[in-house]
Amino acid sequence: MALTDLEIRTLKARGKAYEVSDGFGLSVRVSATGVRTFQYRYPFHRKPVRLKLGSYPSMSLADARRALLEARSLVDQGVSPAYQRRLQKAAAKAEAGAES
Repeated sequence: MALTDLEIRTLKARGKAYEVSDGFGLSVRVSATGVRTFQYRYPFHRKPVRLKLGSYPSMSLADARRALLEARSLVDQGVSPAYQRRLQKAAAKAEAGAES
C-alpha cells in the first residue's frame, strides 16, 4: 500500500523504532525519538542491504520515490547503491583534500 504525505507526517514515535512500508523496498523508519527516514531495502549478492535515502521532511515522498528508482536501476545493473555512494563520498573527500 502506497503511503501519502499526510500519513508520513502523522507517524509518531513509539517506545522503539519501527518501519512502515511504501512498496518496492521503500519504507519509512520512525526512530524512538520520532525522526522519520526513507530507506531502501534490497538484496545484493543474496544478502539484505539497507540504504538510507534521506530524512523527512527535508526529503519529500516524491523525491524519495525518485531516489528509489535510481537505486533500483543500479541494482538491476549489478551495482550496489550503498557502495556507489561510498565511492562518491571518497572521491569528493579526495578532491577536497587535493584542493587544499
